[in-house]
Amino acid sequence: QLALVGMQRASAHANRKTPGWDNQAYQAIVDYARTTDAPFMIEQVRKIAYDAGLPIPPAEGAWGTPTKRAASNGVIEFVGFKTSGNKTQHGKPCKLWKARRK
Repeated sequence: QLALVGMQRASAHANRKTPGWDNQAYQAIVDYARTTDAPFMIEQVRKIAYDAGLPIPPAEGAWGTPTKRAASNGVIEFVGFKTSGNKTQHGKPCKLWKARRK
C-alpha cells in the first residue's frame, strides 16, 4: 500500500513539473514493448525515453505508475527479477517484464 502511495506521489510530482509526463512515459513503455520479444527492465525503457526527449522526473519512482498501468492494460507482464545494471540501484533486483502479444 505504501509503495503505491509513493508511486502516485512521484508521478503527481512529475506531472506538476511536466504536464502529461505519466502519459508520455506510458507511451514509451507501449512503444518499447512493441519492439521486443525479449524480457526487459523499465530502466531500458527509461534510457530510450530520456534520449528521445522525455524529461527526467524528480524521482525515478514516477515510472511505477505508468508501468503499473501498462501491466493492468495487458501491454506487459511480470516475468521475474534481474539485477539492475543502473549504478544508482547498487545491484538490487528489479522487475523483469515481457511484452504481451494480443
